[in-house]
Amino acid sequence: MLIQVKATPVDFPRLITELIAGGFSFSSMAACTGIPKSTIESWRNGVEPSHSKGESFINLWAAVHLKQPSDAPTIKTPRKRPTYRASKSIQLSLFDE
Repeated sequence: MLIQVKATPVDFPRLITELIAGGFSFSSMAACTGIPKSTIESWRNGVEPSHSKGESFINLWAAVHLKQPSDAPTIKTPRKRPTYRASKSIQLSLFDE
């Protein structure tokens, strides 16, 4: 039996902000993970990392904060609001006179 689980996206800009607040620089994050500094900077601006690099970065965050990688903050996606449309007959009656 195959079970599919929808993954919640990790909030990489928040991970970076938390590491900076803990005294890390982009250079030190790069040195600890082997990920180029420019790549980490791009994540802060919303670029999504590859799986392997993202996993490596989450492991750094977890080690620094003494947490499990599964505890990494995630992006809270807003719930979509339902859209309402007037029926065609109502739309026409507004303009028929």
